[in-house]
Amino acid sequence: MLLSDVEMPQMSGLDLSDALRATRPEMRVMLMSGGDNGLLVLNYGWAYLQKPFMAVKLLQMVAEVLHTPDRLQSGGREFDTRKG
Repeated sequence: MLLSDVEMPQMSGLDLSDALRATRPEMRVMLMSGGDNGLLVLNYGWAYLQKPFMAVKLLQMVAEVLHTPDRLQSGGREFDTRKG
C-alpha cells in the first residue's frame, strides 16, 4: 500500500502512484493533503484523507482500503477527519 502526500517537492503523489502501479498494479493507494486537492484525488480514483486527521480515522481508512474485496480500488473515498 502506498500512503503519500499529494504535494511533494520532487514528484506529486499522483505521479508517484502512477509510477509505482506501473510495476505493481495490485498496489493500493491512499493519498493525503492539507490543501484543496481532495476533488482531484477522488476524481483520479484513489482514497483520500484530508489533513489534519485523527489516528483512529487513518487506521479506519487503511483497513478499508486494504480490505476492498477486489484488488483494484473502485474509486476514491474521502473521510471527513475533522469530525469525531
